[in-house]
Amino acid sequence: MSYRTEMLGIACLMMLACAKVDYAYRHDVSGRVVDDQTGRAVPGAIVERIEDGVPAGAVRDLYRRETDGAGRFRFEYSGLGGRPEQCQTWLLHVRAAGYRPKTVTNTIAWQPYSESSGSRFGYVLTNLGIRLVK
Repeated sequence: MSYRTEMLGIACLMMLACAKVDYAYRHDVSGRVVDDQTGRAVPGAIVERIEDGVPAGAVRDLYRRETDGAGRFRFEYSGLGGRPEQCQTWLLHVRAAGYRPKTVTNTIAWQPYSESSGSRFGYVLTNLGIRLVK
């Protein structure tokens, strides 16, 4: 074996040893915004996920949802990333015309979920109820 081939092999081994392990993940956080007194849906409310280090502008728009006619919203992301924390705190700021703004904090556990392509992991919280006061 030549010196060059040997060095190339060592370099490849070092790269593999230092490679970051990616985890397939999915974040799925959804809920409904309703009027605190009537329980009726609040369509057009803005639900924004507040996360440290995320600047204002186009990137920030990825963290913003508007409720539909039934007051529902959903944050759904998937991809690959490094090893996650066991729990993650999601800070949601909600505002709608005629209502007081509200900030909601939820701790979401990293958990397995199943889908047709097999088992994966992610932060999943569904049926989150947010009540706004006029």
